[in-house]
Amino acid sequence: MEFRILGPLCADPGTGAGPAAIGQPLLRSALAVLLLRANMTCPSGFLIEALWESEPPSCPAAALRVCISRLRRCLGDCAVRLQSVGPPGGRAPAHRQQRGYVMVVRPGELDVDEFTDLAAQAQAELDAGNAATAAASFVHALALWDDPPLPDLPHSSVIAAAVEGLRAHRESVQDSLIDARLAAGEHEQILGQLRAAVLADPGRERTCAQLMSACHALGLRKEALHVFQIARKATLEQQGAEPGPVLTDVYKQILAEETAVARSARQAIRVSAAPTFLGTQVPAPPSDFIGRSDAIAAIHREATSPGVPVVVVRGGPGMGKSATVAAAALELRRHFTDGQLYAELGGIENPRDPDEILADMLQAMGVAIRGVPSAGPARAALYRSLLAGRRVLVIADDAATAAQVRPLIPAPDGAAVVVTSRSRLTGLAGASAVGLNEMPDDDALTLLGLTAGRDRIASEPAAARVIVRICAGMPLALRLAGITLAARPGLKVGGLARDLQRGGALCLQAEDVSVQAAIGSSYRSVSGPAQSALSRLAVTAAGTAAARQLADLAEPGVVDELASAGLLTPGPRSDAGEHYSIHPLVRAYAARQLLDNTELPDNTELLDNAKVPDAALTRRRVG
Repeated sequence: MEFRILGPLCADPGTGAGPAAIGQPLLRSALAVLLLRANMTCPSGFLIEALWESEPPSCPAAALRVCISRLRRCLGDCAVRLQSVGPPGGRAPAHRQQRGYVMVVRPGELDVDEFTDLAAQAQAELDAGNAATAAASFVHALALWDDPPLPDLPHSSVIAAAVEGLRAHRESVQDSLIDARLAAGEHEQILGQLRAAVLADPGRERTCAQLMSACHALGLRKEALHVFQIARKATLEQQGAEPGPVLTDVYKQILAEETAVARSARQAIRVSAAPTFLGTQVPAPPSDFIGRSDAIAAIHREATSPGVPVVVVRGGPGMGKSATVAAAALELRRHFTDGQLYAELGGIENPRDPDEILADMLQAMGVAIRGVPSAGPARAALYRSLLAGRRVLVIADDAATAAQVRPLIPAPDGAAVVVTSRSRLTGLAGASAVGLNEMPDDDALTLLGLTAGRDRIASEPAAARVIVRICAGMPLALRLAGITLAARPGLKVGGLARDLQRGGALCLQAEDVSVQAAIGSSYRSVSGPAQSALSRLAVTAAGTAAARQLADLAEPGVVDELASAGLLTPGPRSDAGEHYSIHPLVRAYAARQLLDNTELPDNTELLDNAKVPDAALTRRRVG
């Protein structure tokens, strides 16, 4: 059987026929009172007061017997659980002379009992330190509710008081769920929920204390202390008293931890006075890395120049920026003797917050997590203090904006920063740039051989050169082509070349890495007008017409936007204006986007894998 009172009233015998049909409001109220006091005797006087309050019928005892009799008939198979207590006539012992009724329910049959048991189990898990398990149990318990409890019943003070008690219990369990999620480290996930709750009721101290804890854990010290002031003001206005221990204890704890953090930061600066070797955090370059000697030499030259060198290694998607910098870092070990720091900045689709990056850097330098200052200038200041006078190379991989990199620039005297990015990062004052373009054909053939096997490539040199031409000097495409051959020993080099001639290099992929995904991340990062301009250019024949089209169709800033995303490669300036080139695979991707969404004339020519002359992408100089 199943009985429910945490939503609409329900008594289901479990026979498959469905819940009992109890239409009369008085009978529903009687069942609700009996279930609210399940397994406890409800004396007749109590039931009469609950059902009729101050207006009982002329013969209330008889009316109650009729009500219970009708309720039993409506309950059907559940009626066996509605039992009478105490024989009539007064012959029973004194404690049983009061006739009454009891609704007998077994474990697991009444939803409020299941709710109470689950909440108690969850609290025990939380007290034992198993926060994640506790949170799951609290969620399971709260899922039993179907608000509001016991709707559509006639007013009864007894039922209303009992429902209010149930709601208070649920509110307490909801608070305990928040405690469990805070203990499990889900501060960011529940921050919005807590802010809304405090805004709705700033005088509720437990919620305010929870929001303060979440803010403090996320480094939002000012907001945490501001919440305390809001709660204190509301408490004084509503109760005429200072906040209780629930709120003040959290406030004192935050102040004490802030003092400890400041002390730890000062200690970290003192400890850092004697430089220690940090180790090398930069990942090793791929085992098949080849070429890029000019770029590596330029990185070495710029990174070891006086002052605070900042080197931006720029290139379009799939050009091997990270691998080139990793290879350069190997050669720079002898110069940066105090170590190398490495941070992933997330790229243009998932850029990381600079304060989060700084926290990772500080911990990598030995600062305990409690010693990391709150987000803001103090965190950057500690980072610069720890690097002052130390020969450390900082690698910032896949930057989206200059704002991500600026806090990572150390104080003068020893350290340098090397950044990889698809963007030019023109906002980094004084930064030098090293550009990566297509690999030469000889290096591309060598890379293909290192990945697929030298003998295999040497046995079909003509087909290998076809693959190299289709991959258009993109290291990612070449590496994926080699991986495809290595993974399929029975596939001829010529077979792969024919497949690529039919489908293009955009089809190359290995697990979660693909040429299409690499280009797509840049394409999705630019505005609609920029996507439109690039796609229309991609399906236009090269020559003077294309040059006019780019100059005429592009809105102000579109060309710069495409170049910043690595979709156009800037070339040397001439009397004709600024020159740009578009990589053949980028052109093929952009053309596909337009063809997938636009009906083009029959005579439109798609230059899928042909190189685009610089003249086709010249932006005319104005004035």
